[in-house]
Amino acid sequence: MLNDSFVDVSLSHATMREQDLIPTFVSFLVEMDPGAFDLLNEENFYDLEWMISEAEAKEHSPPGDYTAKERTLELAAFFEYNSELKDVNTIGDVGYLPDGSIYWNSEASGWLLEALFDALDDIAPRGCYFGAHPGDGSNYGFWHNEDPEGW
Repeated sequence: MLNDSFVDVSLSHATMREQDLIPTFVSFLVEMDPGAFDLLNEENFYDLEWMISEAEAKEHSPPGDYTAKERTLELAAFFEYNSELKDVNTIGDVGYLPDGSIYWNSEASGWLLEALFDALDDIAPRGCYFGAHPGDGSNYGFWHNEDPEGW
């Protein structure tokens, strides 16, 4: 758990893009709670591997109801995605993916962002939560929980 010096501290402001939030949250978690980062990596790196294997399965599956154009676009996206992820060995590495990477619009990035919110909420100072500021939805940090019974 973080100490009280982190109450009302913002980690990210003025963006809601996963490609901005994930690297910021991962860096903070690595610095403040390396054990939580290791656990998060074990749980979420599987999602990246699963996504690659799903794309590979689609590549080798019969076309089904796909139009030729849809199939071509899907395969192009898979090859782009697979080549981008070849050097990703931990969830921390996704922060180095290009801004326009297909990863940022994937389910895996959404799952990772949700897991990061949970991990940061777990280390929030006593009486606080991690999330969006009540008055500014693009300001993410540790805010005083005004609900006396907690979440």
